Amino acid sequence: MEFRLSKGHFLGLFCAVVWGATFISTKVLLEYLSPLQILFSRFLLGYIALWCLYPHRSPKYGRKAQLLFALAGFLGTFLYFLMENVALQHTTASNVGVLVSLAPLFTAAVSKLENPKLTLSLQFFVGAVLSFVGVLLIVFGDNMSLVINPLGDTLALGAAFVWALYSIVLNKLSVYKAPILVSTGTIFGYGLIFIVAGVLYADDFPWFRNLAKDRGLVKLNFLRIYSLCRPLQHVDDGGGNYRARSNRLIPVLSAGDLFSV
Repeated sequence: MEFRLSKGHFLGLFCAVVWGATFISTKVLLEYLSPLQILFSRFLLGYIALWCLYPHRSPKYGRKAQLLFALAGFLGTFLYFLMENVALQHTTASNVGVLVSLAPLFTAAVSKLENPKLTLSLQFFVGAVLSFVGVLLIVFGDNMSLVINPLGDTLALGAAFVWALYSIVLNKLSVYKAPILVSTGTIFGYGLIFIVAGVLYADDFPWFRNLAKDRGLVKLNFLRIYSLCRPLQHVDDGGGNYRARSNRLIPVLSAGDLFSV
C-alpha cells in the first residue's frame, strides 16, 4: 500500500506542534497571570478570531443540540483547560504533557462504558501503549527520573478524563453536521459564559468586580449593547453576514445576565 502525505497530515502535525507549545507557553504565562485570566484571554481571542473567519449564517439548532453545545463548552473549553492550567502551577509541563496524552485511552474506556457493544481491537490498545511509551521517551529521553507532584499530576490526569468526556459529547454533536468553524465558535461561546462566571466567582479581574457591584448599571449597559446589535440582525449584505455575526454573539452577550442575578 502506497503512503502519500496529504494536507490533513500537515494540518495534524501543525496542530500537534501548537498543542505541545501551549504547555510551555502556559507555564511561562502563569508567572504573570492566574489560570482563569489565561483561560479568559485565550478563548476570548479565539472566539473573536472564529467569528471573523466565518462570517456566514449559522444554522439553527434545537434545544437538545444547544444543551450538547453548552456541555461541550463546559467540559472542553472551561473545565479541561482550567484543570490543565492549575496543574501547570503545581507540576512540570513535561508531566502534564505526558498525563494528558492518556486521553485517548480514557476516551476508549468511556466509549465502551457508554456502548457495551463497541468493539475495541487489539491493534488499538497496542497502538495506544506504544504511543504513550513514545511520548515518555520523547519528553524525558535518557533521563527517565519522573518527579511526582501529587496535586498537579492528579489534576492533569483528571483533565485527560474530562477531555475524554468532551470527545464523547463531540461525537454526539457530529450528527448535526455543523460546519467545523460554526460548531467550534458555538462551543467557545458557551465556554466563555462558564469562564466569565468563574472569573466573577474567583474575583480575578478587579474591574469585573466593580462592574458587578452596580447591577442596575450593568443591566442598562447590557440592554444598550443589545439594542445596538439588534438592528444588525435585519441588515443583509446578500449573504446574511451581519445577521449571522450578531446572532453568534448571543451566547457571550447572554453572560450579562450573570452580572444582574
